Amino acid sequence: MMSEENKDFGLTNAGDSVVPVPVELKDHSKDPTLIPVVKEEVVEPVEKKKRGRPAKKAAEEVKPEKIWYCSTCRETISNKNVMRIGAGDNGRCAVFCPQCTRSFGFEDQVLQDTVAKLIKDNPTGK
Repeated sequence: MMSEENKDFGLTNAGDSVVPVPVELKDHSKDPTLIPVVKEEVVEPVEKKKRGRPAKKAAEEVKPEKIWYCSTCRETISNKNVMRIGAGDNGRCAVFCPQCTRSFGFEDQVLQDTVAKLIKDNPTGK
């Protein structure tokens, strides 16, 4: 579309018509060149993102609440509501019904742990 004679002209909008405008050709060979400055950055190692589902966390074992049954007054009593009287060392206590004071026996956590360990390990092999 541009002919040889219009090669140094650019086109511009002048109202409703297009007008050719002379263009100055510049010699860019003598222009200063910009040299990019590279900043040294401290690169910290980035942990790789693990893929897949997260590992299951072992839930803490929640012991079920012990329920006591009194055959005299026919009541079920939670472990929080029974009467306890200290009976010796290491947290041993006697357990009683709070309504009729019937004895449920002794509760000794050290003894219960020892029996549970013996049951689990079973030294007799039977």
